Amino acid sequence: MNFRLSEEEGSVAMKRNSLNFWIDLISLILLLGLAWTGLLMYYVMPPGTGGGGGSHGEHLWGIGRHDFGTIHFYCAIAMVVLMIIHLALHWSWVCATLKGLLGITSGTPTGKRFIIYGLIFLAIIALTMYISLSWAKSQVQAGPGGRGGPPFSSEHELQQINGRISLAEAAKTANVSVEELIRQLNLPVDVDVDETLGRLGRRYGFEVSDVRRILEKYEQSGNSPEQSSNCATSCGGCL
Repeated sequence: MNFRLSEEEGSVAMKRNSLNFWIDLISLILLLGLAWTGLLMYYVMPPGTGGGGGSHGEHLWGIGRHDFGTIHFYCAIAMVVLMIIHLALHWSWVCATLKGLLGITSGTPTGKRFIIYGLIFLAIIALTMYISLSWAKSQVQAGPGGRGGPPFSSEHELQQINGRISLAEAAKTANVSVEELIRQLNLPVDVDVDETLGRLGRRYGFEVSDVRRILEKYEQSGNSPEQSSNCATSCGGCL
């Protein structure tokens, strides 16, 4: 009986070691992916040059800069999930080590206490993330031109038009009519204005750089697309 119990314990230990190995291996791959996509977006496809969000519509393997940003984001989420699983598998060791560091000499926590401590730890992390993101959101400020101000007054404001924002947000940022922007891009009138420019571009065959050129052209003329369209209709074209 003791031999069978030891054999079962050994089997469980082997499975646990295998699980730890795969979690660590996948974590390493995700970490390398985070580093690679981060360096790519910083050095190879910096802001204003990449993919759907770039002024030149650059792509790598058919993927734009803002899409690499999405990959970067989901790699980070997956990494956090794996780290939580990793901590859960080693939670008894974490509690024992922390107990030693704090100089606690009371009895060893039971399994239920381990679970309670783990849930409290996760709750603290989640609450900290929520509070910090809520605070960050409250601190966000519009650029010098503001979202409701005149069309682009600088190249920086022009770069705010990227593949991650929706068609409606692009129109609002540029202070132009979303209906006129739809017309200029030859989009269906019933297009989803809350869809991102990157996805709309892939679906209807335009680049975010096209959106920027349209808005920049009208800004240089001193009119919004809607005003220029009205002018062209009334006086035979003023561009």
